[in-house]
Amino acid sequence: MLWHCPSHQSARIPAGQEPAILHSANLPGTPKPNSGVGTVMNSLTDITEGCRISWSAIWANKMRAILTTLGIIIGIVTVTLMGTAIDGLNNAFMKSLSFIGADVLFVQRFGWFLDSHEEWLKAERRRPLTLVQFKEL
Repeated sequence: MLWHCPSHQSARIPAGQEPAILHSANLPGTPKPNSGVGTVMNSLTDITEGCRISWSAIWANKMRAILTTLGIIIGIVTVTLMGTAIDGLNNAFMKSLSFIGADVLFVQRFGWFLDSHEEWLKAERRRPLTLVQFKEL
């Protein structure tokens, strides 16, 4: 009988005998039964080994790690500053309009923004508002 194991060469094994590697409990990647404290220690060992491997990868590629870290820092600072700037502009806008009051309607002959000379001429031809018209509003 011929058994094949990916990590070993094919070998002839006498009939009726199975190699230990073929039992599901001994295959790489199969979860081991939980055994309490040993599982915590294995997890701690896995974490420390993972940290050691990642640290060696970072140390081997110092420039890439520095540039990546710098990019992340610049991104976070930019987003934070943009949020602060938007909040500041909103507060300044609300403060500039607060002198009018919440119950006041502002009406005038000219618009707030005039983009061209033609718009200004059109607004200039409008009739002036009277006190009677204001009271009707």
